[in-house]
Amino acid sequence: MPVDRIQRLAQRFQDNPLSVSLDAYSTLFARGKELPEVLEKCDSLNKLSASIPAAAIARISSVPAGLDDLDDIVCKTGGMPGKG
Repeated sequence: MPVDRIQRLAQRFQDNPLSVSLDAYSTLFARGKELPEVLEKCDSLNKLSASIPAAAIARISSVPAGLDDLDDIVCKTGGMPGKG
């Protein structure tokens, strides 16, 4: 890779106001081909959430206590292949 290209890339990282790790950039680069699909799914979720009345969203509480425990039990009993 040419030195001037490395310098430009380093300058972009320096000018970036976000705090993103090099590992995160590496993952993004490695899985970049998946990005359009991920963005499309995000857009679909945004459109879906926009159709939910604000009053209904306000009544939704956070994840119920104990849900993580249930997930662990399901994984340990073989309910989720590849986990546990």
